[in-house]
Amino acid sequence: MPIVFRQRICLLGLGAAVLCCPVSAIAEEPVFEFLRAAQDHGYGEVSIDFLEQLRAGQRMPKELAETLDLELSRSYRVAVGEAFNAAEAEQRLAKAQTHLDKFLKEHPNHAELARAIESWGDIALDRALERLRVAASVKDKAQKEKYLSAARADLEEARPHVVDATARYLAQYSKLKAARQSEAGKRPKGASPPSKKQRLAQDALREAEATWLECRIKSAKIDFYVAQTYLDESAPERKAALEASAKAFDAIFQSYRESLVGLHAHMWHGRAEDALGKDQLALDIYDEVLATAPESRERETGLEPLFAQVQYQQLLVVRRKEGVKELLAQANAWLQAHRTWKKFDGYQGVALEVAKANLIVAAELSGEKKTSLTQTTLAMLNEIGKVRGEHQQEAILLRREHTQSDPQDLATVKTFDEALALGESAAESLDWPATIAALTRALELNSTAKDPKRVAAAQTRLGQARYQGAAAQYADEKYEECLAAAEQIAHQRPDSPQAPRAASLAVSAALSLYARSQDKQAALARLEKIAQETIERWPERAEADDARIALGQASLVRGDLADAIEVFERVNPRSQRYPSAMYLAGQTHWRLYLAAKPKAADPDVAKQIALERDKAEEQLRTSLAGQRKDAEPGKPLSRQMLETQLLLGEAKAEAGQAEQAAELLDPLVQWIQTEKPNPLDHALLRVFVAAIRANLSLGQLPKASTTANLLVELGPDGAQVNGVLSSILKLFGDQWKQAEAAVIEARTAADPAGRTTAEAAAADRKERLSQLLAQLAPRQHNSLAAMIYIADTSAQLGQTDTAEKLYKAILAQAAEDAAFKKANAQALTRIRAQRVGLLRQKKQFAEGLADVDQLIAELPNALEPKMEKGRLLQGLADDDPSRLGEAVAHWTMLRTRLSKATKKPPEYYEVVYNAASCLYEEGRKTKSDQKALQAEQLLNATLVLSPHLNGPEMVAKYKELLAKVRQLQGRPVSAKN
Repeated sequence: MPIVFRQRICLLGLGAAVLCCPVSAIAEEPVFEFLRAAQDHGYGEVSIDFLEQLRAGQRMPKELAETLDLELSRSYRVAVGEAFNAAEAEQRLAKAQTHLDKFLKEHPNHAELARAIESWGDIALDRALERLRVAASVKDKAQKEKYLSAARADLEEARPHVVDATARYLAQYSKLKAARQSEAGKRPKGASPPSKKQRLAQDALREAEATWLECRIKSAKIDFYVAQTYLDESAPERKAALEASAKAFDAIFQSYRESLVGLHAHMWHGRAEDALGKDQLALDIYDEVLATAPESRERETGLEPLFAQVQYQQLLVVRRKEGVKELLAQANAWLQAHRTWKKFDGYQGVALEVAKANLIVAAELSGEKKTSLTQTTLAMLNEIGKVRGEHQQEAILLRREHTQSDPQDLATVKTFDEALALGESAAESLDWPATIAALTRALELNSTAKDPKRVAAAQTRLGQARYQGAAAQYADEKYEECLAAAEQIAHQRPDSPQAPRAASLAVSAALSLYARSQDKQAALARLEKIAQETIERWPERAEADDARIALGQASLVRGDLADAIEVFERVNPRSQRYPSAMYLAGQTHWRLYLAAKPKAADPDVAKQIALERDKAEEQLRTSLAGQRKDAEPGKPLSRQMLETQLLLGEAKAEAGQAEQAAELLDPLVQWIQTEKPNPLDHALLRVFVAAIRANLSLGQLPKASTTANLLVELGPDGAQVNGVLSSILKLFGDQWKQAEAAVIEARTAADPAGRTTAEAAAADRKERLSQLLAQLAPRQHNSLAAMIYIADTSAQLGQTDTAEKLYKAILAQAAEDAAFKKANAQALTRIRAQRVGLLRQKKQFAEGLADVDQLIAELPNALEPKMEKGRLLQGLADDDPSRLGEAVAHWTMLRTRLSKATKKPPEYYEVVYNAASCLYEEGRKTKSDQKALQAEQLLNATLVLSPHLNGPEMVAKYKELLAKVRQLQGRPVSAKN
């Protein structure tokens, strides 16, 4: 049996006055019918106001109160169509999603669940259609691709929800149908007419079927729109999507050939085949739809908009196949025959195509014929421009283009619609000054507008454009201009929707000016005045909290951290800005902790900084929880959430809670790996360092290595990234040294199994260090400190060629740059000594001693050459024991000199170790217990005074040598120091 789409009770027929009347005046009317009528006819803003008035007046029906968030979600989604630009549309979609998420969370088993799920898909679908619309007007190919890619992602997000909703609607329809058939089977023949209950059941069945079919069509449209996101018409993904769409539309048509839904599906089937390039098949389908149009043009059927749209699509194919002349032949006759359809978009589309074709023909003519056809076409475009719809703006702009009107010369604009079209075109190009000028002109010409609602909408759009213009100035760091513009918006129309947002923007601009100002007192006074006005006028709005937070940030600028914390902590926990305030408060507590940390030896200070750290953690946790709650599903990680999670992870690591730190930091690394943000700024680089630290603390070396390799892969060869890589290299170097210390300890303890395990671990760490070193060494923009560390580490690993290459490069730069040489004199001395060490590693002792003696003669006060000479003498003594005394004397001389320092340098502990090692070798070779005893006393005394020496590896070496000298004396190895 043929069916039609659902019929709604349309209260909108009563006019705009009904929509604008107070709630009390319609409280007795059917609230749901009124709401549905407003939503179905595209009055989203009216629907939102209506719902908010009901809530504020506490006159909301119980049933509506239960589904309020669902209705608000749907109303905000409808209001997207009334948005001024893409940014405003995005904001409304975000609100729609927030209300929908709230409904789904609070009512997981509600009867309206199918509609809620469909709405979820609708939000993503609407976002996709908005992106497709913007992409169509963007000329830059890269930008167009960006919008199309985002639209494709939105469509794929919408698909599963629409499919799910379709299945649920089918289940509801099937259940009602089965019940209806069962009831019909029980009724005897010749029974009385159906009761009211039976009629209501029949209506419910029709409604359920219509709802199911609408969702089926929506699902098929998703495939059609996915195809539109591919610029390459030969792309296999585009073809597959169109074929799936065509198949789905045809399946609906075959089941409902005689109904409106069937005709609607058939038209879309034609569009899909049209997009596939199957021109003849598309024409045949369009002809089949048009064949159902009544022969008499006087009889209205309600299907006129559909037939007009099909005719428009058909003529587009005609133009593509047969050219403009055939288009004109068919289109002019159709326009003449259907003049009563002028209000439909399809009719206006045909008219616009005729106008475009006429201009092409006129370009090939000359003289009076050209002038006549051009004037006729301009008049036609003028008529199209008077009809509000899909083609109005293009017609107006095309007419101005061919009348050679200067887009900036608004004096030539004579109608409201023309000025509005120019404003919307400028807004699509983000040209806010031109948008503001055009909309101002439109309002000057409001007497030519026939719809008061459009005039009001233009006034709203002008306010939005002014706000967007001020926001663009802020983004360009034109803070003075932004402040002036934003204050003007807030003061001139304080009751407009843009006023509180403009006031908040003014506060932000004033804060930026304060941070830069030389006259801090005057700038602070201006900031406080603007912020206080915002707080007093909108005390309960989020913008007031923005102002409060700005005052706290001003306190940070002037270094009053305690005052800033007090301001942040006063923000209402129910406020939307509470997570931001808690982040700033936690961050400020963390700054206080770091500032006091160097004084942690004082017990009172230690207690206080522990409280600061704990408070920072608590507030950062609160902030992160709030941000996660407010985050939109599927949306990218916000910047503030990333920084909050990062700082909390760093705080956990600082507290020694490496496992909790890794749980926070590892997901951030995964996000960076997936999103590949560019550039890698300071915060993102902190993620790498903090995550690697946490994983190394947990002994998860493979994960730490993977993270380090990711930074090498993503990070450009620049000073900032290379500096971070150098610090990470040091972390892996420390891991290797700790592993080497463990090997020495196991060897000292005569633990074969432990030694085997420790040696395997040390070899693994050495390999990972070597791999990272090999990736970092060739980089061209390493700092001097990084180059030295890389070279030193290469030398320690036995990679003497790499070390020599880097040392030579540094010395060559010093030879060419006197300023560089002077600024880095100490580092260069160390490098020259290290090069002597490379000779030692190659056992070229004679050359090494000659070079080091020359270096000592040049720099008699430098420690590094003397350290290297001692190593050379000790290495030489390994081959020639007669030189041991010379080595002992040299190390003893250095030990005596360095022992006089109040704070011993790290080299001192190596000097003591080497002196003791030489004494041990003398005792071993001469079988002298006295030499061994001297070595033991030297090591013990140093360990007693400095138990940690200069690191765990040196401690392990001392203990191993102690065991040897005790053994040489015939004493137990396990004796205590």
